Amino acid sequence: MKPNYSLLGRELGYDRRTIKSHYENGTPDPHRHKPSMIDKFYDVIQTLLSDDTPQQFYYKRVLWQYLVDNHGLTAAYSTFRGYILKIPVFQSYFDRKHTSPSMQHTIRFETAPAEQAQVDWKENIKFLLHDGTHITFNILLMTLGYSRYKLAKVTFDRTTETLQDTLV
Repeated sequence: MKPNYSLLGRELGYDRRTIKSHYENGTPDPHRHKPSMIDKFYDVIQTLLSDDTPQQFYYKRVLWQYLVDNHGLTAAYSTFRGYILKIPVFQSYFDRKHTSPSMQHTIRFETAPAEQAQVDWKENIKFLLHDGTHITFNILLMTLGYSRYKLAKVTFDRTTETLQDTLV
């Protein structure tokens, strides 16, 4: 026995032809199964985000810009961000970059001008140049106690002589 499509349509608030179509053909899939325009870059993205690659991408925008500049990606950044979010392996790469311990409260104390400064060395920073050579350098960072003014200088050694030349 055939259902009364007009009666069902009035009860459900749909046209009788829609009810008949759904009855005969089944409910259509609400999702489009269209491949993403970024799918063809899957292997490139996987290679770039692997641990074997020396290049590190701390932000999705930097990876997107790299793909636009070097691999011809034409997708918008918001589309790219959604694509990365849908693939758990890619998203986990960016999630682990932002893990940091919770901020601890710092008790500040004030000092008189020219009374105190803090000096730190950022040691053995490795940098890969375009020609493939690795260089290692240090950064001397001095923060003045009164004004919180910061002075940074790139050095290639950590000797007392270098420290004295920087402070003078």
